[in-house]
Amino acid sequence: MKGILFISFFFITAVSYSQNTDSTKAATISFFKDAFSKVPTGQFSNLVPFAGNGKWGYLDRITKKIMVKPVMQNPEFFNPDIKVFYNREFVDISGDGKISIEQPSENAYQSYDVGPDMDDKVRSSSDGFKGFTATSTGELINYSDIYRYNRQGMPGWNIQLFQFKSKYYGIVKNKLGAAGIIDSDGNPLKGFDFNHNEILPNRGTKDTANVWFFVKKQEAENFSLINTNGEIKNKNEIFTYPLLSSDVFGYTPYIEGDSSAIFDRYEMKWIVKPQTKIKIQTIEFSSKEILKTDLPKDRHKVNIYYLVVDKKNSYFVDMKGKKYLPL
Repeated sequence: MKGILFISFFFITAVSYSQNTDSTKAATISFFKDAFSKVPTGQFSNLVPFAGNGKWGYLDRITKKIMVKPVMQNPEFFNPDIKVFYNREFVDISGDGKISIEQPSENAYQSYDVGPDMDDKVRSSSDGFKGFTATSTGELINYSDIYRYNRQGMPGWNIQLFQFKSKYYGIVKNKLGAAGIIDSDGNPLKGFDFNHNEILPNRGTKDTANVWFFVKKQEAENFSLINTNGEIKNKNEIFTYPLLSSDVFGYTPYIEGDSSAIFDRYEMKWIVKPQTKIKIQTIEFSSKEILKTDLPKDRHKVNIYYLVVDKKNSYFVDMKGKKYLPL
């Protein structure tokens, strides 16, 4: 009898929990449908978040009219969909206004132990080998141990290959930590004969005729841009490490201390010059399709903004300097 009562209790509890869950889901969907009811179908990529009462709503990027009152915990851009956390559930809102609930699940993380040394491409220089070898497609085969500056990890930490005028070159450091560029025989490229502290490739620039690098000669010095022909841009202007994962379609926020700026790595120019008046935090974008953010050539397909925090407010600004605040 006790077993029957227990089963009955368990069944009733499970049904009750299921009903409560369904009720919560329905309420959540209803809440977001109501919140986004003013947004026309297909226009979600035109929404720009604005701050209000400690939360975030949405403006229309063209009219600046409020389309969604501040109900969001964080500023989210449709590119083309968003996912928000609400009532202990993940809510998916698509670019055409469809709303669905996704049950949260534990993320499975898998760690990999790099170990003390996984660099099997290093080759002894005892026979005079001072360069590198690579396949016709630029895949590294091996490189001389005289450039084994970093003895931990993968070979890409010691040599980076790039192609210039149908020939492969390698960005390397010697064992003293000086950076240079060599051809496959180990001969330094003119102007890059181990006279820099850092040499970092600026890949994906608009200038396809040259190869550009961020360089600096001393540890305390700022970075400059220089190409394979010796041309220099933004001399000593790049005040922090230039290659950041926060890059969006070639636009990179540079932040260090009280100084912040936005640099366009594709055009190789400042969008916002280094300054301390405002604090730039992130770069975001909206789009109607899924795009790779590491392809600057696709920037015409997106709307790109940066988040500013000043003494009075937090707000987004587009790359032409237009602020997005409610009218």
